[in-house]
Amino acid sequence: WRPPAAGIGPGDTPAFAGMHEVAAIVAGGSVAGVERILTGEFEHAFHPGGGLHHAMADRAGGFCIYNDVALAVARARDAGHRVLYVDLDVHHGDGTQALFWDDPQVLTFSIHESGLSLFPGTGFIEEQGGAGAPGTVVNVPLQAYSGDASWQHALTTLLPALADSFRPTFLVSQHGCDSHALDPLAHLRLT
Repeated sequence: WRPPAAGIGPGDTPAFAGMHEVAAIVAGGSVAGVERILTGEFEHAFHPGGGLHHAMADRAGGFCIYNDVALAVARARDAGHRVLYVDLDVHHGDGTQALFWDDPQVLTFSIHESGLSLFPGTGFIEEQGGAGAPGTVVNVPLQAYSGDASWQHALTTLLPALADSFRPTFLVSQHGCDSHALDPLAHLRLT
């Protein structure tokens, strides 16, 4: 590894850039998207490189160096918003859940394959938020080989009810495509 050249920016990442530089660019993209929404420049933002939801406050995890979605949530919350975080990745977003465990201004909702059969081994129904924010963590762990019907039911019935109750003013979502039936590393069968 060699130190990167000065002025690295999105779309300008040399092959020798280190993990920090690349991870910082990804994290910066998610924060920049939220910033542009907060200023009114955009109504929505999409960051195809984001979604690194396993990183914790004190360590990397699951190939995630920095938790860009948590940074996006925190930026919106710090601007005075009640944030609904929706995680549709096949893996439970353990890092994001942990970072907002005691925060009553953030509701984390995750539909994922059960931690009994897939990394990171978390995301169970009993995980519901800390003492400072009970009920602000909602997990829908699906059994391995579950298909469209159970996933769609949770998304179309539970999520709208939670949103009606929580009344968020900002939405951050993570749309991992690894719950698809053809993904070789997981066991959900979404089409």
